[in-house]
Amino acid sequence: MLARFPHSYSRRSDVIGTMGTNLALAGIVTAAALTMGIGPYLAIQGPIMYVASAVGVWLFFIQHQFPSVYWVRDAEWSQIKASLQGSSFYDLPPILRWFTGNIGFHHVHHLDPRIPNYMLKACAEATPEARVVKPISLRGGFASLRLHLYDEEHGGLISFREAKLRMPPLRNPKGS
Repeated sequence: MLARFPHSYSRRSDVIGTMGTNLALAGIVTAAALTMGIGPYLAIQGPIMYVASAVGVWLFFIQHQFPSVYWVRDAEWSQIKASLQGSSFYDLPPILRWFTGNIGFHHVHHLDPRIPNYMLKACAEATPEARVVKPISLRGGFASLRLHLYDEEHGGLISFREAKLRMPPLRNPKGS
């Protein structure tokens, strides 16, 4: 929502571009509502926005929640390691890469957020360090749903079940 309003430090061309986009969107919404009515317009837009939001949340989750994720305490933190190991390379099929603006190359985006989405793949291929990041497949993304806890000893995310299996047996303090 805040991207719809220019900042006080915005360049004049950015202000014109943002406000022009806002006017165009307002015109499209108004024309659609007047042509078909607000009810049918919202009946079309509502599900589209719901699905798009759900996909966005899913992509954000997978890009930061996978088995070998890099999570460390402040003193040990490294921006390069956090970029390359703390965010994923979600290896999507070409059509999904296009629909998501190549955000599967999230590790490259974290190296430099100024890289435009259409250059993320080329930058990943041109950067040897980015090429060694283990990709996550669509299937691997669904497997990440069961990961909830970070295991500092082994350096990765685990499920509650794995945590229970790794726990030492509890001792009875009374010795019985």
